[in-house]
Amino acid sequence: LFEKELVALGVGRAHILRVNLENLRWRGVRSQTALYDLISRRIPARERTYLLMDEVQAVEDWELAVAAFAEEFDVDIYLTGSHASILPQDTGLFPQGFAEIPVLPLSFKEFQSFFPFPEEIGLMQRFDVYLQFGGMPSLSEHPFDETKSMEVLDGTYSSALMQDVLAQNRMSDNALLRDLVHLLADTMGEVQSMNALSKQLARREGAKLKLPAMRTVESYAGALVAAGIFSQVPVYDIRGKKPFQRLAKHYITDLVHRALLLGVRGMTKSVLEQVVYFELLRLGVQGSAGRVYEKDVDFIARWGEETLYIQVAESMSDQAARKRALEPLRSIPDQHMKWVLTLDKENADTEDGIRISNLLDFLMDE
Repeated sequence: LFEKELVALGVGRAHILRVNLENLRWRGVRSQTALYDLISRRIPARERTYLLMDEVQAVEDWELAVAAFAEEFDVDIYLTGSHASILPQDTGLFPQGFAEIPVLPLSFKEFQSFFPFPEEIGLMQRFDVYLQFGGMPSLSEHPFDETKSMEVLDGTYSSALMQDVLAQNRMSDNALLRDLVHLLADTMGEVQSMNALSKQLARREGAKLKLPAMRTVESYAGALVAAGIFSQVPVYDIRGKKPFQRLAKHYITDLVHRALLLGVRGMTKSVLEQVVYFELLRLGVQGSAGRVYEKDVDFIARWGEETLYIQVAESMSDQAARKRALEPLRSIPDQHMKWVLTLDKENADTEDGIRISNLLDFLMDE
């Protein structure tokens, strides 16, 4: 997509060098000297060149070659990688001007610019499709084609799991890793400890595992987070004003991968939480979960000196659902802002100082 944007801006193709280091064509390029020799011969002598390198972590000591390109040539360099190991241990090796840009799935608003919706399709229907197909831009090549989309996803998911997790971390228990992925996807948004996850893994139907060690589960979960497959959200003790040491929630990075693993499950509270969590990340807000008097608060959003408590609800149309959404926020013993996001349109108001807003309005807000 970025290459297309450069061409549209008038950059000649001779001045765009794109290298995917996982491609068989570049299978022999696995050292910084091989990478330097490959690229330096292809950089034109005049005018700026845009160097796009994908999966750069496949090359040992790649940062040495990148630093040399920046010093010796007139280049703009863009690096992508699907694992935290793309970041060098010694950031001093990078010349000034390099910055990390985290890449997130498409937002609901961005999704609508990638997929051609007829005008008569309403916002809620579009949101249903977004939850089904998720936020991967590449799926726009097969708009609304579930079969082809799942074929594409199966390949990317298998690559991420086998190469970015097992290979990068030298793990050997493929069965444990796959069971853990399914469990985290199935229990998305639940507050739980690694010990609880270990016990659930041993109880899963058809599991061939004995009770895995908690440290092993913690290591595998950490690798899934580092690979960008899941995000781990810490849980904060609101009354004690400190994080719980062994509790966390997990959200899969793209909902379409959850559909691939578990099938399309529709609009559940945990799915809506995932959408809100990643929207907070796009806004640059640091988010955690909260607990107060044994009640769970979905998110605590902090920016600067400000704090906002957020609860997510499918609906508040009946009194029981309304109480479930409001009760945790009412229990918080401070005066920071409190907000409920719901799919209801007609229930937007304020109650006991708690703001109630429509979730789609929040997602579409400028």
